[in-house]
Formats: sequence, C-alpha cells, structure tokens
Amino acid sequence: MHFHVAHGIYLTYYNDEIVVLDLIKDRYLILQKEVADILHTALSHQFSSESNQFIPAQKVDLPEDFDETISTLQEMNILDKKSFKTAYHPLPIKKTFSAGMDNIDWRMAYGDLKKQVPKKLIFKALRKRAHVEWLVKRRGFYHLVNAVKKAGKKKKLYHEPTQEEISYLATVLNHACFYFPYKTKCLEWAATLTLLALEKGWKCNLVVGIQNTPFMAHAWVEASGVVVADTQDLPNNLSTILIEPFPADSTEKGQP
Repeated sequence: MHFHVAHGIYLTYYNDEIVVLDLIKDRYLILQKEVADILHTALSHQFSSESNQFIPAQKVDLPEDFDETISTLQEMNILDKKSFKTAYHPLPIKKTFSAGMDNIDWRMAYGDLKKQVPKKLIFKALRKRAHVEWLVKRRGFYHLVNAVKKAGKKKKLYHEPTQEEISYLATVLNHACFYFPYKTKCLEWAATLTLLALEKGWKCNLVVGIQNTPFMAHAWVEASGVVVADTQDLPNNLSTILIEPFPADSTEKGQP
C-alpha cells in the first residue's frame, strides 16, 4: 500500500518543515520537522498493514511514534484513509534553507492606467474579476482553485503567450481593478488574470508560494516560466505550494 494526501490538500517544504494548504477548510498548517519527516517517509515508501501497524516493504528506520503520527494525520484529513497501489506524486521537495522575504509589497501597476485600453476589454475583465470575488467570498478558496483547474481543461490545445500579450492582459486587468468597488489583493488579481488568459488558450498558471519564518503567503501568475507583473525572484524566495492548472513539470519554474 501507498499513502496519498487527501483531496484538497497541497504540501510544500520550507526550512525542514512541511506547510500544508487545506483548501477544504481554507487554512494553512505547519508540520514541524519530526512530523514532516514522518509524512515524507510515508509518501516515499510502500507499506503493508498488519495489526494496526504500518510495515515498510523496504528497510527503513521508523520512529516509535510513526503509526500514531500517521493515524493522527489521517484523522486531520491530511493523509487519505484509503490505501493506494501507486506512489504519491509529486513529493514535496526539500529546498535549501531560506531566510525568506521580509515583505511583499504587491501593488497594481497604476502607471498602466495611462495606457489606452478598449472599454470592451475592461468590461470583460471586470466581469471576470466580479466572478472571482464571488467565488472567494461566497464559496471559498477550494472552489476558486477548481474553477482554475476546470478552465485549464476546456481547450484541447494551449500555447505559450508572448510576454507582450500577457503584459497587455495584465494592463487590461489593472484598468478593471481600478473601477472595481472592492480592494484587489494578490490572490484575486492572479486568479482573474489566469482565468482571462486560459480563456484565450494561453498556457499559464496560478501560483501560490509560502514561507514560515515569518509566515507569509503570496499569489502570482507564471507564463512561459516567467512571473507576470510581479517580483521575478518570488519562486526562489518562497516555496511553491500550489500551481494550477498545469503540472509543475510542464513549466520552467516552480515545484509542487
């Protein structure tokens, strides 16, 4: 048997601790090193189950509290309670120690407002921004991510946009956000841009990165392996916990 993470759960490593994004309950959890190591071992090896004990198929040194910890993670719905025949993929990747970022001062590029943009495009972006607002406020992060995943399956073929194309779309969105009645934060902006781009058949991803010292989460968009309208070193300083709708191995940057 193999262990898998539960539905709606995303994992990433940050400084020897695993950070859990629980979309169902719309929360982050930080698993300290001892628990993180057990979870990584559980996902990395095959086990058999006898008398309520988990026995590794290969020789692995397990701590005494391995079974208890796994049961607790299952009760917390971080690990699925079912057994699987195939190994979980992709595993959270251990990164080298990072001091993180002191602050992420994300703001819309208000200089874009000086550029001429057709009103038709602004209205379209406004409608999409309103839809994202409704999803986040009324239905939660889980349904927002599902909307992005579904949008990534609507077309049979997606292509990489040019930097000029995706930058222009970001400019259109900034115009729309200027007229939108509610404040636009990084998640709403990134999700809206991703959905607008996917409708055009452009291959891009909504990305969420985190750090735990101090805790911070930030969302951005990546297209052709490049961060769109944001700090370019985000993937190096933050640990990517979510990247949708395209798998991480289909992009030039990012990790699961």
